[in-house]
Amino acid sequence: MKTLKILAVICITGVLLQIYLYINLKVSNKYEVDLMETHVIVSKTSATEKAEKLHQIALKKQEIAYDQKVIKVLFWMFLIGLIILLYLISDKCKLRNKVITI
Repeated sequence: MKTLKILAVICITGVLLQIYLYINLKVSNKYEVDLMETHVIVSKTSATEKAEKLHQIALKKQEIAYDQKVIKVLFWMFLIGLIILLYLISDKCKLRNKVITI
């Protein structure tokens, strides 16, 4: 029972961290990709430098999108684990109450 509660705390922490990371990546996408893209387009640099920087920005955008997918998968894994652990904890409590009353 104690082990299940510790695992539940770990899963809750995992869920909260995944939510934080997802929000952090959204903000990172806004500032590192959108604003830099606008800055590169507006700046007065040569076409080759703009193309190189836009390519780097596109790679960063792909990296952030991939990280967001990974975080979504981890979020659902932690959440499903938490639901299963809470069910097991409640089931053990019910079983313990039945044994005590008998």
